[in-house]
Amino acid sequence: MVYYHHVKQGMIAVGLLGALWPVSVGAMEFAPHRVTYQLALAESDKSAALDEIKGRSVFTLRQDCDGWKSDEDYAMQMRFEGGGEVFMASLFSSYENEAGDLFSFTIDEQSSFEPAISFDGFASRADEGNGEAFFSIEPDEALSLPETTYFPIQHSFEILERAQQGETFFSAHIFFGAKPDEALKKTSVVIGKKAMREGQLPSSPLLMTDYYPIQIAYFDPSSTTGLPSYEILFHMQDNGVVPYYIIDYGDFSLEATLSEIEAAASPSCN
Repeated sequence: MVYYHHVKQGMIAVGLLGALWPVSVGAMEFAPHRVTYQLALAESDKSAALDEIKGRSVFTLRQDCDGWKSDEDYAMQMRFEGGGEVFMASLFSSYENEAGDLFSFTIDEQSSFEPAISFDGFASRADEGNGEAFFSIEPDEALSLPETTYFPIQHSFEILERAQQGETFFSAHIFFGAKPDEALKKTSVVIGKKAMREGQLPSSPLLMTDYYPIQIAYFDPSSTTGLPSYEILFHMQDNGVVPYYIIDYGDFSLEATLSEIEAAASPSCN
């Protein structure tokens, strides 16, 4: 669901799932949808030397007959003190099966400061023992996934289910697809009490007036500092829709506000 690997290891797809035509796992129901976020600089300290961020992210979730397909297409421009500018764009596509034990992805990235890169990969989880992930770029070896590893959609189902049950903390690994040294993170999830939405959003049956405030800290599995690589705070509705999120990288934070949302067509499955 949110998901999201671009700037400083963190600008991953954070579009979470909606609910008009339900997609269910157990008692949970999400729906295919297409959501557009406007990206902006929230805060910046002197070390970041950032003046402005402008961008847009479009996330689409489509139901497949035996799982989910998602795409995130984003473009962003960062302007620094002194007039320097950086441009980044990415298309991230993924598939996750209904059982949450198979995941594949394709990434196309370009920027004004690095060569363009395209690669793909796939991963599987085992009922017992470690899973594995493989990439089409070096290093040409499998990445071992701990037993507690979730893929993005299953991770989102788990968070929402725990929120609805009144739980306040959840810890697990997540594999969301990225460069091999960035694709696996350990997460600590803090779930707040349901709150009422403030501010205006577009009129849509997918949008609700209340939400759970969720904060996720992402850690490198091998880190010994105890400090997260980045943190994401987002508003998660009971139907899975996320109308707002903010990513904190330490020296600056990126804010995403929903501007458009619509249901996405899904195939007819027998």
